[in-house]
Amino acid sequence: MKKSNIAVIALGLFALFTPSTLKAVDTETSTQALSLTVDARAMIKVVKEADGSTGGSIALSLAGATEAGAAPTTVGSDATTRLRVTSSTTGATTRTITAQCSVNMYTANHTELLVQFADPVAFQPVNTQGGSSTGATDISDGVAGVVVTGITNCYSGTTNNSGYLITYTFQKSADFTTGFTSPGNVTITYTITDEL
Repeated sequence: MKKSNIAVIALGLFALFTPSTLKAVDTETSTQALSLTVDARAMIKVVKEADGSTGGSIALSLAGATEAGAAPTTVGSDATTRLRVTSSTTGATTRTITAQCSVNMYTANHTELLVQFADPVAFQPVNTQGGSSTGATDISDGVAGVVVTGITNCYSGTTNNSGYLITYTFQKSADFTTGFTSPGNVTITYTITDEL
């Protein structure tokens, strides 16, 4: 009798741990939770047009006359730098780029500084996502002026001649009778921000 009870118990325990019973803990499907996010980001960098190197200063001059009786030079310009950009947005966000001069040139020097970005060329995935230029923007008063609007998801590239071509125009103000003086060293700060 004892042997048959032991056999029944052993058979019962074997039935509990058969592969079909163990498999019942797992199923033919399984799930895993993922957290997926899009990193909205905006980055800009000023580079030299010719070789893509960083920074560098630009010299603009309103030269004096070269002959007695001739008018002094009243405009100086430069188009040797570019602004590279990467912009990734979420939803319907668009961005602008502003430019700001570190001094108020109107009041102190009776001169003006204009900055103009060329519309994007060779931006990825398409040029229109790099926004559009607002034309020549006067930043002489030391207040930030908008130079590009409507930027969405794009990148300019990192090769030579990539990014928005920047043109600076330095000129006397309209009131030449008061004379004009050299502003000296100024800094232009570019900022990319979400449009409001």
